[in-house]
Amino acid sequence: MDINHIERPSLNKQHVFHICISANHPYLKHHKVNNYAVLPGAASLKIAFEISKKTFPLTQWNCIEETFWFSPIESKEATDIELLLFLKITSPTCLNYSFQSYNGNVYASGLIKHIKESYDMRNVKEMINDLQKDNSLKLITHNDAYEEFSNIGITYGSFFKSIRHVKVKNNYGIARISCKQGELEFVNLLDGAFQSGMAISKGDNLPHLMPISLGKLIFHKNLNINPSGTYIVFTEKINRFRTNIKIFDEKMTDCLSVLDLGIRSGNFHNKSK
Repeated sequence: MDINHIERPSLNKQHVFHICISANHPYLKHHKVNNYAVLPGAASLKIAFEISKKTFPLTQWNCIEETFWFSPIESKEATDIELLLFLKITSPTCLNYSFQSYNGNVYASGLIKHIKESYDMRNVKEMINDLQKDNSLKLITHNDAYEEFSNIGITYGSFFKSIRHVKVKNNYGIARISCKQGELEFVNLLDGAFQSGMAISKGDNLPHLMPISLGKLIFHKNLNINPSGTYIVFTEKINRFRTNIKIFDEKMTDCLSVLDLGIRSGNFHNKSK
């Protein structure tokens, strides 16, 4: 993936980055919707967050808020993707970001912030312990999950097949997911968490599920991703299209929190056309 900064860093103006993602990059090669390569929402979050940290290193960015994915970033006919990332500081602890095409189409936008962490994980951890002792949980295996995704038009390659299993009861799910491939592991981890949330909807027959909005993504200070490790993902399904997600390492140390993830089901390049 090639990234070129078009302007010099400054706190007083908008910064523009040209981004080129090869059609052979795992982000595209291993993530297809209705046979079209589509950049995962988790990848766009990673790109915006990492570029923000490198461009403005004096601020300890730890949160992405108010994200909206307006239209998919897709690779047409297996070609490279070229897009622009716009960053603009609005305060010492907040910046706006947006991904756009060269003709001005806005793909996604949101805020990147530094916030004070004030989230108590004790209740979530107690709920996970209780659920893990419950023998009535429904088990969704690795093969079950990815067969269902394939049935609703989402095809994952090996890079994104991170779910080991998901256990479900009512509106709650506990998943074990794995990471891989060095610098790319954050996208593998976060997208796997998104998948585990969608797996709770198994059997709902919702085609072409895609993220549409994100209330908040918090990078906890304990985040230290092990590319050969496994992680525990706790999902609370608020309703059919909205979920909260917490990601812990094997020692139950909090790593990431996803608050109010919105998904949608739609006709993405309907096969009948």
